[in-house]
Amino acid sequence: MKVTYQEIDKNFKALSDIFFLKNQNLWFLYSPNKKSRYFGGFLLFENQALRFLDDINFYDEILEGYILSTQEIIFFFKNNQAYLKLNPDSLEITFSSWQNINLTFDFKKIFKNEPEKRKIEIKKISSCCLTVEEFLENNGFVKILVEADSPLEVRQTWILKKMTYDEKRNSPPSSWWVLDGIFGKVRELKIKIVQPQILQKKSEIIFKSQNLFCDFLLFRINALVLDNYLAAGFPWFYENWLRDELLSLYLLKDTLREEFLEKRLKFYINNLENIWLLNKQIINEGQQGLAADTFLLLVLNLNKVFFHSHFTLLEKYFQFWKEKFIKNNELDLPAYSTWMDTLERKTALEIESLYLRVLRKFAKENKFYVEEAGYREERLIAQIKNNHSDINLIFAFLFLEDIFSLKEWERYFDKLIKTNFLNWGGFSTLPQNDINFKDEDDGELSKAYHQGNSWYFLNNLIAYALTKINPQKYKDIIEKIIKASLNDLFVDGALGYSSEISSAKERRSEGSLIQLWSIASLIYFFLKSGYQFQTFEQ
Repeated sequence: MKVTYQEIDKNFKALSDIFFLKNQNLWFLYSPNKKSRYFGGFLLFENQALRFLDDINFYDEILEGYILSTQEIIFFFKNNQAYLKLNPDSLEITFSSWQNINLTFDFKKIFKNEPEKRKIEIKKISSCCLTVEEFLENNGFVKILVEADSPLEVRQTWILKKMTYDEKRNSPPSSWWVLDGIFGKVRELKIKIVQPQILQKKSEIIFKSQNLFCDFLLFRINALVLDNYLAAGFPWFYENWLRDELLSLYLLKDTLREEFLEKRLKFYINNLENIWLLNKQIINEGQQGLAADTFLLLVLNLNKVFFHSHFTLLEKYFQFWKEKFIKNNELDLPAYSTWMDTLERKTALEIESLYLRVLRKFAKENKFYVEEAGYREERLIAQIKNNHSDINLIFAFLFLEDIFSLKEWERYFDKLIKTNFLNWGGFSTLPQNDINFKDEDDGELSKAYHQGNSWYFLNNLIAYALTKINPQKYKDIIEKIIKASLNDLFVDGALGYSSEISSAKERRSEGSLIQLWSIASLIYFFLKSGYQFQTFEQ
């Protein structure tokens, strides 16, 4: 399939057929061939993602996807065209000539799989207008209006559908009952959410314009706003994952409008009591919620004025943080409490790096912290010298570049490259000779998640570090990394968005298909490294 990006006037041969449209609190994730319980139409209501539409069948092969924006796309068929526009409360489809379509429905909270608790009723208002009422047992109701410019027919038959994408991800059940549905031959079709009333606000651009390519990426960041926060990703990380947002805000702070950044940081300050220890704002049943990095990342996001004016409050919670995570003057991390939240580690280089950077910031306000910062710096330097293959070395460079000379950093990154670099242009999260290393992503099983998988956000940050350390020496590696990230962005995964991870074995677009900090780190690389976006060749 050919894919064209109108915003940057580029077209490519796509490896993927997955498209993502997003407008405020409504999103539509679509693939004509890959099927999933996490694709289709979703709305955010009362902090829950509700699936209201399973799929649209156009009965025709898509030859080209022409992406106009984060909210609009044109599909080109052999003898027809479909213009899709996602509004804040509806999906509109306009065809250039008559087209057969079929709508299938599902209603569930995104992570719940309880088919017996659903009830969906389709009612005719007129031959061209129908309502779809979707219920969850004692919990949830959505009413949809489906309008067309010609008569629509109703089947209202439950069918067992093979979810091929879920099966590939080891995400049971691999088959799911959906309601089929509505069909007809139309030129215009509108699927509108009537109830509940979705929160709508005036559309705003949250970034300051940079250049054509970075603006393309920043519009994707802009699309990830849900309510008032930056969602960590889709389809699975739509909630306010605090560490993801805070790291992304840090990477994007020079590009975001001051009003948006200030509003987000005020949210964290005003809710510090409730969220300083959490990895996301709302913890679902059965999930781990502890985070050692949330508070530290918040402190690093605050400018001098903001930090000074809230110093007493921040110092109070810094003491709470140390009581929770420091024992006998050493890090003592509970299991799963860092961004590598599938692992149990008592200490972690990324937390040591953040902790030292925060100590330095506190020391500028209160000399009491100077001695402790000096001690932690000595320990951190020794830790890096004794471990040459920790992927979290990039955080030490990002937050504490001055602890080594560029020549010393070069020596440590040489060792990391030797053990963790993947020839396709990524870095594995474990050395390839480690006994726990796994070279293929195993989906929902998560054994490879932090023990082999390559993370696009880390790759982009490492590319940035290499441009600062020795751009000529590392030229080929940097170009491989960025080419891999651009392949992921333009031709694979959710087209036009950066994915979460890739298997170490070969470059793929896996995990969350739309990942906030993967996009943020790619922007950071291009704006900070001085590299110019050239014509991308696959």
